[in-house]
Amino acid sequence: MKNSYMLTLVGADAAGIVASVTSDLSKENCNLGETSMLRLGGSFSILMVVDTNLSSDQLENTLKGTLQAFDLKLHIDILDNSNYKQVIPDVRIGVYGADSSGIVAKATTVLANAGLNITNLSSDIAGDKESNPIYVLAISGQATQGYEALETAVEKLKSDQLEVSIEPIQLLVG
Repeated sequence: MKNSYMLTLVGADAAGIVASVTSDLSKENCNLGETSMLRLGGSFSILMVVDTNLSSDQLENTLKGTLQAFDLKLHIDILDNSNYKQVIPDVRIGVYGADSSGIVAKATTVLANAGLNITNLSSDIAGDKESNPIYVLAISGQATQGYEALETAVEKLKSDQLEVSIEPIQLLVG
């Protein structure tokens, strides 16, 4: 019987983590679904959906050598995929402004109220981090209330001294 799991791995960044984790899983015929792997500060984190015939204990044992070699922390959640529906992003939004507390909360609240279902969000601080830091926020998602509702919401953000760009994602090219 196939089991679906959400694996979360976190540890200090090091070369070879992704190769080791995915090689371990591949050797046991695990199938990767959606994944997100990224470096934040000096840490590396992995979120991945894994479909396998293994139990969660067997899955943890499969990764044991890699967990020890890279000093990674592992958390496993069992997923119920009976109502799984893939959400395909149809809009991309960029938000830029002077670094200040609350930019992410403000932007995501305004966009959520306009029907944005966020599928991916990343942020960073650019520019001179001491004297003139700029906060950069990149969001992709699905416009559940239509693109026009998001365009109106973006205008609210622009009035808050933020530079905002919005563009549809073209899924069919050619």
